[in-house]
Amino acid sequence: MAYTFSWEAQGVYKRFSGVVTAAEYHRSQIEFTGHEKFDGAHYVINDFSDIERFVITPEEAEYMAAYSIGPHLANPDLRVCYVTTDPSIVSLIRESKGLSIYTLEAFPTLASARESLNRRQVES
Repeated sequence: MAYTFSWEAQGVYKRFSGVVTAAEYHRSQIEFTGHEKFDGAHYVINDFSDIERFVITPEEAEYMAAYSIGPHLANPDLRVCYVTTDPSIVSLIRESKGLSIYTLEAFPTLASARESLNRRQVES
């Protein structure tokens, strides 16, 4: 797995490729939530459009949802976006909505994720 991590004006963009494991994805969460800019971030985009496979168990998904409770105290309004058309990942996101303290959103394209983020900023 490889990922790039890019800070933007209002948040962070993470682009994943190859086979992504739960441990590797969690490492990217820790990198993001531990950064000095985290408290002021409005969003995180997790772009999975170039991955081959996401290897995660239900227990690992539950652990990552529990992990997000601490960061939520520092940044309760963070939007968590995923870019994917993979049915298994979309299903995992849907199933994880009940576990995560954050609202999880899935988009078929990066453009649609950014459009939604921009629309919400205008509405605020």
